[in-house]
Amino acid sequence: MRLFILAIILCASSCDTLSTECTTELRAEVYNHARDRKAILFGVSGNATVADSWHVLVAKPGHTLDNNDKGNVFIADSDHGKA
Repeated sequence: MRLFILAIILCASSCDTLSTECTTELRAEVYNHARDRKAILFGVSGNATVADSWHVLVAKPGHTLDNNDKGNVFIADSDHGKA
């Protein structure tokens, strides 16, 4: 019984170390004519349960992209190879 409990504890504690975080890769930034907004094209790499995806985000010029950003204009993925 102790071995079983130890195995569960080890498995539960290793879940955080085994998961991989999705990373964001900037592809392009394009400003509008007034330069008060910009469109940001970026890719988000997936992992075992999430496919890679492309996002377009419209933001203020000072916005810097981070791993938590999501597209607010366009999001597309390959539907795990079906598209």
